[in-house]
Amino acid sequence: MQIGCTDGSILNEEAVLDTGTKPDWISQTFFETLRKKAGIKSVKLAPEETRKYRDFNGKSFSPTNKVDLMIQSDEFLGMKCRNLSFLIARDATFSILIGRSTIFKQELMVRRKRETDGEGAHVGVLGDVSKGMIKNMTSKP
Repeated sequence: MQIGCTDGSILNEEAVLDTGTKPDWISQTFFETLRKKAGIKSVKLAPEETRKYRDFNGKSFSPTNKVDLMIQSDEFLGMKCRNLSFLIARDATFSILIGRSTIFKQELMVRRKRETDGEGAHVGVLGDVSKGMIKNMTSKP
């Protein structure tokens, strides 16, 4: 993913897609980089955002703040440029984590109808086929 900075530079960073968490996250370390390079500021959390979360090891943690970022990615169809709100995680092992709300809303890991057009179920028959069976397979209901 790419994040534009106020000085005109672009930060490229790998994003992790995680359907196991609902919100989007960035690490405190990556936020500090954004703050220094791009002048990004965090905002206080709303009361419903202060809840505790658990990591893969069962350790509980809470977000420190949140930040709104404009991100860009050519890797996903239909997601050229989006404004997303990220919770900030203090001791994260990732830079950017995209949660299931964004994954489903932006359809990041789904196949759309136009991508499956032309696909169909084709019946294959092994062995001898009688004329009656062929007639039943090719006739319309």
